[in-house]
Amino acid sequence: LVVLCEGHFLVLSYNKISSIQTAFPSSLQVLDISTNKISTLIGKGFHALRNLVHLDVSNNALTTLEGLEYCQSLQTINASYNSIQFVDGLTSLHNKLLEIDISYNQIESMQNLRSLCMCSSLQTLHVRGNPVSFDRSMRHLILHMLPNVRLLDGNKQAPSPRTRASP
Repeated sequence: LVVLCEGHFLVLSYNKISSIQTAFPSSLQVLDISTNKISTLIGKGFHALRNLVHLDVSNNALTTLEGLEYCQSLQTINASYNSIQFVDGLTSLHNKLLEIDISYNQIESMQNLRSLCMCSSLQTLHVRGNPVSFDRSMRHLILHMLPNVRLLDGNKQAPSPRTRASP
């Protein structure tokens, strides 16, 4: 077990953790539980994390992001390389979430990304490597659905006419 905990940071990556059974300290601002075997974020582990700003759950076995509703300060989420099919469980982050990486998952259609519409502050989105990313209209639909996104799969985007203030 490799644990690095220094004040507001906790790193538990590469530990073969399969579930989160105990609550994390409420003071955490950065949590890295990447490269484990975690299949769900639902449970006691995230209940006290109201100050969490950055979460890395990449390279796990997640099928959803449900369970993050208590993490109301989250600004960045790295959930790449999982088995996520639907992006849900983020409604409490609607005005805080700035960046999410959900690349290399199992998201098959734009419908499965609809809940991101609630995230009005979202500026950076990574979806490459998902089945939906092979849809030629995906980029246009995402930018229409999320007009504040400025970086999509690493490519800068022009400001949407929907985000410009009217004269």
